[in-house]
This record gives sequence, C-alpha cells and structure tokens, in this order.
Amino acid sequence: MKKNILVILAFSMFIISSFATPTVVYAGVSVSVLVKDSKGAGISGVPVEYYSGGWQSFGTTDSNGVVSKDLPSGSYTFRVSYAGVSMQKLQNIGSDPNVVFQTTLVTMKLLDSKNNEIAGGA
Repeated sequence: MKKNILVILAFSMFIISSFATPTVVYAGVSVSVLVKDSKGAGISGVPVEYYSGGWQSFGTTDSNGVVSKDLPSGSYTFRVSYAGVSMQKLQNIGSDPNVVFQTTLVTMKLLDSKNNEIAGGA
C-alpha cells in the first residue's frame, strides 16, 4: 500500500510540475553609447535613441558622454542629435555592445566670387 501511495505521489508531482509556469530567462546585453567631440572628450546632455519597431529613447549622455541600457541582443540603429545635426549608426550589439559617435571639427572660410576671404563671414 505504501508503494502505491509513493507511486501516486511521485506521478502527481510529475503532473503538477509539467503544468508549472515556465521560467523565462532574459538574455539582455548591457549597451553603452559614447558621444565624443572632435578631440575625444565625452559630450554631456546628448539625447540617444534606438530603433525597435519605432524610435525609442535610450537616454541622455552623462558628464562623461556615456549612457547605458540593457537591450535584447540583436542589431539596432542608434541615433544621436547634437548642435542641430543628427547621426545614425547600425550596430549588432551582440558582437559589440559599445556604440561610439564622434563629432568632426569643421572649419569653413567664406569666399567671394574672386576667391577672396570675406571678413566677418564666419
């Protein structure tokens, strides 16, 4: 009789565990976005977005020019907007979770039709 009860109990435990709620494991990637100026220093206060079925906020860079967030592994387009310019970059964060944007210093001269520099044209 004891064997029958043990068998029934073991079978009951098997049945109950078969219908238990499955455990979902989140396999996220810790992603860091760095925004640097032309000299390599981090730029603070830059809004960062990523595309996942629509543009989503990733956050705003800190005093070191960095913002971090966990995302599911995959490829994303990241976008930063700074000084009226927007830059985008597609990156697979599973292979490289560090996304870097760097500005470029541009110097322009305003010239007249005879190729003479116009004073105060900057």
